[in-house]
Amino acid sequence: MRRSLIAAAALVPLMTIAHAQVPSNGDDTLACRSARGEMTGSINPRGISEFVLQQMREKDARSRQSAQAACDQIKREQAVQIKQYNDGQARLAEVRAAEQERRRQAEQAVADKKAQAQAEYDALPQEEKQRRKAAGLLLDGYRFYAHVKWCHEVREGYAYKAINDVELERAEGAIKSIVDQVTKLSASVNTDDVWQQALASVKGYLRQPEYMTGLVEVCQHSMRELFKLSPTPAYAIQKP
Repeated sequence: MRRSLIAAAALVPLMTIAHAQVPSNGDDTLACRSARGEMTGSINPRGISEFVLQQMREKDARSRQSAQAACDQIKREQAVQIKQYNDGQARLAEVRAAEQERRRQAEQAVADKKAQAQAEYDALPQEEKQRRKAAGLLLDGYRFYAHVKWCHEVREGYAYKAINDVELERAEGAIKSIVDQVTKLSASVNTDDVWQQALASVKGYLRQPEYMTGLVEVCQHSMRELFKLSPTPAYAIQKP
């Protein structure tokens, strides 16, 4: 939990950098525009004495000089901000590249693991492949059946049940058909071991309060999946 908080805190500056606007170089500021003479009009010398005209020109020059000094200071400050922005963007690009590389390596590791597992499976004798396929089918069947059975028993004694007695009977017929199919596919499958594996995999789920796992739709879903795995139909419809 602490590592997650630290990681989240470290992302805050990067998120700020990612959404930051590019700093201006200061050319559009009032001081720089004044230094360029954009904020003052031209002097009309008509009707103005040479002395007054000279005074006005000197005043304008001093004003521009002061504005230029302010503009230069602003540009120096903006240059620092631009450098900080560029450094931040470079850092962000490095972090993104590192994250992309981490994801690529993680995906490659998963792909390599799958390829290795597939290669190991392909190298197995046909008998072992058949046994694993049968055991996987039985494990899924036992998992769904365990949940259906739980859904029936958790409401025992109540008028309302997520799985009623008739549905449980059909589920028991379905799992028996699956077991028969599995033993025909591979006689070496230990049904007791697979049953214990199934219980272990759903143990935490079945310990949850009734209101979390006793929902009709969840229970009915497990029953439907169990029926899909069964080689025999859940409902025996015969010709009249």
